[in-house]
Amino acid sequence: MNLELKTRRVITGHDENGEAVVVADEVLVGTLMQPEQAGGDRRVSGIELWGTSTSPVDNSDDAMPAQKRGWRGHTQEGKGNRSKFRIGRFAPGHIAPMHRTESLDYAILVEGECDLLLDSGQATRLRAGDVLIQRGTMHSWINRGDTPCTWFFVLLDADPVKSGGAELTQVMGDCPDVERFYPK
Repeated sequence: MNLELKTRRVITGHDENGEAVVVADEVLVGTLMQPEQAGGDRRVSGIELWGTSTSPVDNSDDAMPAQKRGWRGHTQEGKGNRSKFRIGRFAPGHIAPMHRTESLDYAILVEGECDLLLDSGQATRLRAGDVLIQRGTMHSWINRGDTPCTWFFVLLDADPVKSGGAELTQVMGDCPDVERFYPK
């Protein structure tokens, strides 16, 4: 099974005359990870495509080097002004830890199938071309198929969700008990 992940990133900017030009054209290669908390086939490949730390976004040439690195290694806690753009590929059998981020996530499944698991016990199958709007909920992912699935994610900082009289902040838990979502 091939989890190799590559993508071409083309970045625009301006020349000394203020005209639009391509300032970078590069191929990025995914980092293969094996999260300790994941179950099943734990392999995940990911690429941080871009990350910003201000809103409005600083489109200056000085800000670009940090933005090109994305936000790998930083917490998911909302600060109100960050954005993240990444690709993730999950191996068949991959189960993500149950987690919540302080963000609004736009997720586009571009290849394969993947189930969204919610802490309520709900499981929803997503297929290539489907879009998920993740609004600070407690969730996990499981690839129950026999081929990798590939996601594009855009995360925007958000305030913690308030529900049932509580503030629901960032949480990184353990992998869910899959039997709960797929009773026999």
